[in-house]
Amino acid sequence: MSLDGARVLVVGASAGIGRAFGVAAARGGADVVFAARRADRLDDAVQEAGSGYAVRIDVCDEATIGEAIDQAAARLGGIDAVLYAVGFARIARLQDQDAQQWQDVLGPNVVGAALTVRAAIPHLSPGAIVAFCSSTSDDQPRWGLSAYSVSKAALNRLVEGLRAEHRDTRFVRVTIGSTIGTEFGSNFTPELVQQAFAHWVVNAQHTANMMQPGDVANVLTDLIATMRANPNVDIPNLSIEPPGGPLTLPPTQDMVTKAYEALTPRVE
Repeated sequence: MSLDGARVLVVGASAGIGRAFGVAAARGGADVVFAARRADRLDDAVQEAGSGYAVRIDVCDEATIGEAIDQAAARLGGIDAVLYAVGFARIARLQDQDAQQWQDVLGPNVVGAALTVRAAIPHLSPGAIVAFCSSTSDDQPRWGLSAYSVSKAALNRLVEGLRAEHRDTRFVRVTIGSTIGTEFGSNFTPELVQQAFAHWVVNAQHTANMMQPGDVANVLTDLIATMRANPNVDIPNLSIEPPGGPLTLPPTQDMVTKAYEALTPRVE
């Protein structure tokens, strides 16, 4: 399977899985547009990939989405595949979340996804692939991440709606389990991480192992390449999780500290 000549748009390409996927796709022969809010990070990603284009997009600013997608499509000459890898989370109990905090989560995780796809649809080639990074938290709600779980459940229903309305496009929900080396925990606080970690372990929701963005990206590039090589095959759902099952040991302070460090990598 090959990505040679594939025209790929990655939204959320400045860090984590999105960036790793964009780099892997470019090195695999795809023509890639790296799109995200932080322009300086995009330039670094393009340089790491050795090819590609950087397009700034803020998925929480409706006025800029259409222009950014049009620019990306013009650079590529059309779009064969899209990966929506934007995600925002914070640890907080539901009773402590105000309207703005709900909007902070639902905006990029759901509304931004819907508006981005709406802008991209006119530029998609026949049989195009549009994949969304979802989460196991949809059907495995975790203490402190309920708002995030709500957003991912809504994203999953969005994907189902898109599949019903646009049957000539292959929309894929990619459910991704525990992964370190992303910026998922960049808005977490140590005190709440400690409480959350204890709940997750007791409820067998923290995995014994965790994946790396590069490993997940390799699976996603294989997914796109396989579907591209087999236009009569659809893969509505893909689940990617680390091996080893849940962590069953009681959490120690050292484990909590390491978990927080893994969830909040230092940005140089």
